[in-house]
Amino acid sequence: MTSKPLKVGCLGMGWWSDVLADAIQRSGRLEIVSCFTRSNEKREAFAKKYACRAAPSYQAMLEDRSIEAIINTTPNNVHLETTRAAAKATKPKTATDDYRALLDIKDLDAVIISAAPESTHYPMARDALLAGKHVFLEKPIAVEPAEADELISLARRARVKFTIGYSQRFNPKFAYVRKSLREGSIGKPVSALVSRHITRNLGATISGRSKLSPAAMESTHDIDFLLWCLEPAKPVRVYSQVNYGTMRERTGAAIPDAQWVTVTLDTGLSFVVGGGWSLPPGYPNRTDARRDAAFPGGGGIRPAGPGDARAGSRGDGNLYRGRPFRRAQRAGDAAAEGIAQAGGGRGGLMP
Repeated sequence: MTSKPLKVGCLGMGWWSDVLADAIQRSGRLEIVSCFTRSNEKREAFAKKYACRAAPSYQAMLEDRSIEAIINTTPNNVHLETTRAAAKATKPKTATDDYRALLDIKDLDAVIISAAPESTHYPMARDALLAGKHVFLEKPIAVEPAEADELISLARRARVKFTIGYSQRFNPKFAYVRKSLREGSIGKPVSALVSRHITRNLGATISGRSKLSPAAMESTHDIDFLLWCLEPAKPVRVYSQVNYGTMRERTGAAIPDAQWVTVTLDTGLSFVVGGGWSLPPGYPNRTDARRDAAFPGGGGIRPAGPGDARAGSRGDGNLYRGRPFRRAQRAGDAAAEGIAQAGGGRGGLMP
């Protein structure tokens, strides 16, 4: 027996609201029934795209009794204000603006931490783990290696689940690549390259709230993806270099435009991950990314195509670009569902 989807209202329309809305539609576990943002154009476009009502105001959304939950993707500086308004209108069982108060709740099993700036990740996760709670923490895990090591140690000692929000592991395309590598259906990789770059406007927003590098803020997803695909291999040598340009000119701060990281694994395989945030403002996409891999085969070592689910395998072990393959997408969906089920549990935590 299946339960009815939870009816949600989406507050704040932007690139991340669409990411979440797409995931909501795929899940089948939630239903978007209303939306609101101050821009009439964005509000009407979102309502049309996701077949929901465009609320005339946030207050009207809060007064709509058909809405059971709010998805809040407003800018960071209004999170507290909008969440307080929701708490006042809906009178939830628990509402607080001090995370430590949550940790005193005895029947609370897990905590989801998606706070900014990133310097808050370590103290919040540390306190939650010390309180014996399972923790789902947005990336990056911390801003210092010693802090990351301490969090991992605390989780092990408390025997609780602790995971970082590497969302790409749940992307069917990524899951299919990993599945294919582990099955050996596309050969044995000998090297890999991932390059991810975003526009300078988005880069200024991200780098402005925390003095972390492009690798820590952007490429961290890609490093995790490659290590996930290639496990149990472990890094034995890492080299990194940053490059400065327009970001330093625009902000006056020592913010690099790009960063490239070379990692050598204990298997002998090496990979390169690049990331940056200085694409021109008029660039057609907010993110430009490609993922290549090299495989030995009859034609020598050849690169794979971009990570757009349009790659398949031939008998010679080489990865090639070509026709879309629906079977691959179905297999990817199945792999992603298997991962989701494995991490199901309470709060969707994975060990």
